[in-house]
Amino acid sequence: MEIPVTSAGAMFDQAVFCVGQASLAGKWQFLNDRVCEIVGHPRQELLESSERYMTHPDDRAATHEVVRRLLAGETSLPSLENLYVRKDGTIAWAKLCVSLW
Repeated sequence: MEIPVTSAGAMFDQAVFCVGQASLAGKWQFLNDRVCEIVGHPRQELLESSERYMTHPDDRAATHEVVRRLLAGETSLPSLENLYVRKDGTIAWAKLCVSLW
């Protein structure tokens, strides 16, 4: 039986977990459908905003600190638990792993 080869793009799009890339300024560069499902915002709306747009206000300082530590070389693969504000106003929880590439 031959196993079909899946492209990296298909793996990204079909992942059961959220995958995205943001610029150092926090602006989304790309994200998969799962991100949109979790936070309840349409893809285009997210791409036109920054990651901070959906981060719960109580978690913004912690997120900023993780990015600061990463850029300062104090950590190589930090993770944190974040709350996100969904489009309908409800809250979604996610574990965020951050890396530079």
